[in-house]
This record gives sequence, structure tokens and C-alpha cells, in this order.
Amino acid sequence: MIQQSTPVFTAIPAREIRPPSYSQWVSDGFAQLENMYTEWVVSLAKIEELAQKRIYDADDTTDFDLRMHRMLLYGVLQQGEVLALGIEKYMSENEDDAVQAPDYLNLVDKKLESVRHILHKWHCPVDAQDEIPESFFQGLRDFKEGRTADMEAALTEPPPGA
Repeated sequence: MIQQSTPVFTAIPAREIRPPSYSQWVSDGFAQLENMYTEWVVSLAKIEELAQKRIYDADDTTDFDLRMHRMLLYGVLQQGEVLALGIEKYMSENEDDAVQAPDYLNLVDKKLESVRHILHKWHCPVDAQDEIPESFFQGLRDFKEGRTADMEAALTEPPPGA
């Protein structure tokens, strides 16, 4: 007969599994927010460099590449929003000392808008993209409804009804 022993679970200290509170995280003042901003901008540059190679200039982009791109963009969007919240919190708690904070917040918001634009441009459905002219969509509708002509006939014969 095989005896089963009762598993022993040891408690993991709370500091190992729980992140610090938000107030502890930004308690070092604005210097920590400036460091976060610098690290975030470096991350954005690295992601842009990777995307240039794997997505924008690549002839062999895969679904994996696109999924990875979305994941990285979502990550920097989240980091940017956390940074913006930290700056806003700092400004509300340090009204007399928050001289640089609005400039940083403005920069973060501009970069967030740029990342959202990239996400929209590369990962939204084609019909949701503002940069594609309506004539393209009309051509797609014509094709789906069978309103097409052979290229040679279109170039050499008069249009129907003319």
C-alpha cells in the first residue's frame, strides 16, 4: 500500500507576491517619474526599431509578428498611462513644486497619441482606417458585386452603354 503524504505549503511572504502600493511606488518624488519617463521613451524607441524590421519594412511579416507588435504596443500604452497617472498625482499633491510636471505630462500624452495611431494604423480593420480613401472601398464593393471588367477589354473597348 502506498502512503500519500499531505503536501506542505509554505507561505510566500507578501512582499514576494504583491507589488508595492501606488503611493509607495511614487513616493520618491518627481525624480522617479523622470526616470520612468526616460525608461519608457527608451522602450518606445526599441519597439519602433523592432517594428521597422519585422513589420513596416518586412516582406515576410507573420501573424506572430503582428501579435507581438500588438502586445508590445499595448504594454507601452499601459506604461504610459501609469506614468501619466503618476505625474497627475504628483501635480495634485505638490502644487507649489510641480513646475516640470505639466511639460512631462504633455510629452507623455503626445507619445501615447502616437502609439494609439500606430496601433490603429497597423491593427484596426481596413474599413476603420481614415487614411484609406472612399474610392478604395467603392472599388471593393464593385468587385464584390461583380461590377468588374477584363483589364484588356477596359483599355481597348468602349465602356458599356457608351
